[in-house]
Amino acid sequence: MDAADRFALVICDMQPDLLKSIPADARAALLDSIKPCIEGARANGWLIVFCGVKFPKGYANVTPKHRIYGGFQRLNAKMGDERAHWFMEGHPGAEIEPFLAPHDGDAVVWRQGHLPGAELREALRPRGITKATVVGIKASYAVQATCQALCDEGLQVYAVRECVQDDVPERLDAVLDHLLPIYAEIVTWEDFLLGIGMESFIEELRAKALPAPPSFRPAARGQGEADLHNVLFLHGLQTRRARPALLQVPTGAPKLAHFSG
Repeated sequence: MDAADRFALVICDMQPDLLKSIPADARAALLDSIKPCIEGARANGWLIVFCGVKFPKGYANVTPKHRIYGGFQRLNAKMGDERAHWFMEGHPGAEIEPFLAPHDGDAVVWRQGHLPGAELREALRPRGITKATVVGIKASYAVQATCQALCDEGLQVYAVRECVQDDVPERLDAVLDHLLPIYAEIVTWEDFLLGIGMESFIEELRAKALPAPPSFRPAARGQGEADLHNVLFLHGLQTRRARPALLQVPTGAPKLAHFSG
């Protein structure tokens, strides 16, 4: 591992206003998946960056013709801030989800558009970040845009499959399987946690015969398929699948070696 490498975990748009769009089971699994990633990364000295979208009162500077956010502005013009305040400053739905609340020393970066702005770069560059792992929602919006922006900055980018979610299952699969791999290496939740030294957490799951939070697909799949997915995931934890060469940690190497190029 290059001695100059510096790591960041970037959490995208985990805000109550957006989390409501994710079905309850998938939302709970997502939160339970991301929480230990944050705790493990923070314990290893990673920079934790929370990203989100937040607008001023009245959606100032948002054009009503904006394809994604223009509808908020138009509805707000009719109903006012008290009734139409999605992602608006001063309202709890626009803040970071309390279950994942930032700590002192974490960076919190807000934007007022789809693409990450200079604020994200300014959070990473002074700390010399060279490798970033991305989690959060939605796969087809902030996660994809953030991975693309980080890749364009010359960082090595990773995304944790079970820690990315979307409200459209087909879109989630397409982004994870085809689009994100253009910009980022897709790793599993278990491999990420093992790579940052959380073996005891994984072993505790195995000892209790508890499945790790599965990578839920909202709706679209029958209960039988979901049950089968859970069983297979648990079996994978208990038998420890062979990991891709990129993720192999050489004997005696630091815990983070599997993120080296």
